[in-house]
Amino acid sequence: ILLLNRASMVVSSIPRIDVGSISVSLENIDENSGGVRQLSKHVINAFRNTGFMIIHNHGINLKSLLATKHQACSFFKSSSCKRDFDRKDPSENLYGYTAMNSSEEKFDRNKPIDVKETFEFMSDKCQYPTKELADLAKVLSDEFCLLFTRMLRVIGLGVSEDSPEILEKAADLCGRDGNSSAFRAAFYPSVDRTVILPGQERCGLHCDYGALTFIYKDAGEKGLMSKLRAGDYVDVFPDHQGDLIVNAGECLQMFTGDIIRAAPHKVVWHQSGISGSGDVYTEMFSLVFFGLFNDEAVIDPRAIHGAMTKYEPFRFAEYFKMRINKVFKEGQGLIDELLET
Repeated sequence: ILLLNRASMVVSSIPRIDVGSISVSLENIDENSGGVRQLSKHVINAFRNTGFMIIHNHGINLKSLLATKHQACSFFKSSSCKRDFDRKDPSENLYGYTAMNSSEEKFDRNKPIDVKETFEFMSDKCQYPTKELADLAKVLSDEFCLLFTRMLRVIGLGVSEDSPEILEKAADLCGRDGNSSAFRAAFYPSVDRTVILPGQERCGLHCDYGALTFIYKDAGEKGLMSKLRAGDYVDVFPDHQGDLIVNAGECLQMFTGDIIRAAPHKVVWHQSGISGSGDVYTEMFSLVFFGLFNDEAVIDPRAIHGAMTKYEPFRFAEYFKMRINKVFKEGQGLIDELLET
């Protein structure tokens, strides 16, 4: 991988897609319009080829994203109250704070623990360190759930002419009881390069488990890398402030019978993140929204393809629980069967 200076702002090779036709600012969308149909083709192609895309004109308020980043970073840099929000058992409790040195989330049992700390939250489903963050979470939860389900509708148009609503319906409880979609504020603190252990990363190689993941981070900030089918890695970063990174999860890959690809990805120590002295990797922040199918949704590729694929039908909550255990108890971030497509 060629390490490039952040100031060069080299454009990412991940496709950038205008999703204005399904913006959350629109009261309704016209799925029969040429814009939505064309968007469906672009989205399907992006997920089939790279598993990632950058989207713009999505309608999520940039001021809300920046304010959430400010509130979350203030929380991470506070030593007084973080422990009040500990996730006592991350494999059982979806929401709360996970410290850098106590994280049990491990994507490779043979490597050192990742260098990050996180705070998981969703609307009114958890406690918040500040009222400001709680208020922002409510607004963003509504907006991201709407964007998520509209994206599923767009994908449904491309994978099933008979039942384009099938993916959207499987996530129609987003933000409510019966659906475990959640935000993760991920803070990667500044680190002296001399203390980094061999093989240690900011976040190890893995695939997301659910349907779609949305990521907000600063424009031009590198570190996130996606693994292509050929085995090469490519930088994934937004070129414009407010753009969102989107990637597909394992259950969406299985639901669509491998039409959609869940791409392995990781967060690395990138040359562009080294301080002027050359001794310290500067801090990074990401706001991640994990869009999941409903707990009781049955992931059944036959509903799309009309015939059995290599995947047996399963209930989403059972798969999600299995994947959580694989990561938190076994240190396994990838499922080999899904990588063979």
